[in-house]
Amino acid sequence: TENLDQGPIIFQDAFKVNPNDTLAKIKTKGQKLEANTLLKATKMHLENKLEVRWRKVHIKSK
Repeated sequence: TENLDQGPIIFQDAFKVNPNDTLAKIKTKGQKLEANTLLKATKMHLENKLEVRWRKVHIKSK
């Protein structure tokens, strides 16, 4: 939604679409990747491992 998509990108990922993939297969691949990426970003946020500098998200160095 418009209000949720205004912040900086935390993580992005992609998956390969094969020529013989059906729409259902592409949707399944996308949903699985989306869930994993969201989980990774949420975990890092809750562990205070992310910081925003110059409107970009960076992983904090130890």
